[in-house]
Amino acid sequence: MLAVPVALIISFAWLQYTGAPMIDTEKAGHLLHDLDPFHSLALPHAAIAGVYLFLSGLIAGYYDNLAVYNNVGARIQRHRLLKYILPSSWLQRLGGFIEANLGAIMGNFLFGVFLGSTATIGYIFGLPIDIRHIAFASANLAHGLFNISADDISWSLILISILGVALLVWST
Repeated sequence: MLAVPVALIISFAWLQYTGAPMIDTEKAGHLLHDLDPFHSLALPHAAIAGVYLFLSGLIAGYYDNLAVYNNVGARIQRHRLLKYILPSSWLQRLGGFIEANLGAIMGNFLFGVFLGSTATIGYIFGLPIDIRHIAFASANLAHGLFNISADDISWSLILISILGVALLVWST
């Protein structure tokens, strides 16, 4: 919900500050084409992001269980170097925080690694794989529609792009 208005504000502010559009018309058209559910790989790329989201959930659950089973919080509180460096109240809070949030930390970290490495892996192996995340796709929609030339814009382009974003929400 925030990606579209923030992207519009950024594009508008850039135009006002520099006097030139942030994205040229060709790039804006490319951003909108990448959202087309019929003529691009937007939906399979969104499905890849959905699989990564599923895997990161499994990873988060694994690390939550690992933290509880191995008493990670208590082990951090007994760590000799940490006991020497940190006051005991901080050490208590750190141990409790890590034990309560290790799954979320690791799940989000590895989700970012998955998302960030997909295009590179696709490039290395010559595969047309990438990801489409709904927040980025929404921002691309706003940037594309704001920066495309009046000659290139049409109702069908607008509706297909919005449909593409809506289908990305559904596919992930």
